[in-house]
Amino acid sequence: MHSGIRRPEGVVKNGLGGDTQDVDKQEAPASKTTHLTLLGICLSMLILARLGSVHDRAEVTLGGVRLPEVCAWRRLAGIDCAGCGLTRSFVSIMHGRFADAFTFHHLGLPTFLLILLQIPYRLVMLIWADWGQRNLRLGWLGDLALLAIVVLALADWGIRILLA
Repeated sequence: MHSGIRRPEGVVKNGLGGDTQDVDKQEAPASKTTHLTLLGICLSMLILARLGSVHDRAEVTLGGVRLPEVCAWRRLAGIDCAGCGLTRSFVSIMHGRFADAFTFHHLGLPTFLLILLQIPYRLVMLIWADWGQRNLRLGWLGDLALLAIVVLALADWGIRILLA
């Protein structure tokens, strides 16, 4: 029996008396707000890294003010976490000291490049959104790159702990 209720496109009756989303529909593209937010975060990271400086190989300052240590793992456990050293690495990269960046964190440069590449990607996505185009999705390639960074960071962290 037809109830006469019109459902939005992609919404189907689930057989239990409720409505569900059609499983064949693709996920919604990221909104312009998401792209703008991520673009702002990436640009802010790069600008702050350029304005910062590393002193005594252990502390980062911004405008002459020492930044507090934010790693809860280091404060609680007394050892570096998998991400410790990335801030010093980014600051060193922005000042052209690549060897220092590598000693602070072995994956600082690849992580920096992933963040740097977000800038043109997010700009293109914002322009495409204005044109009504769908998001450019890297699919499994993007997921693989992110997974590789995470796995390598954890492996590097384990090696650093064993060698300490």
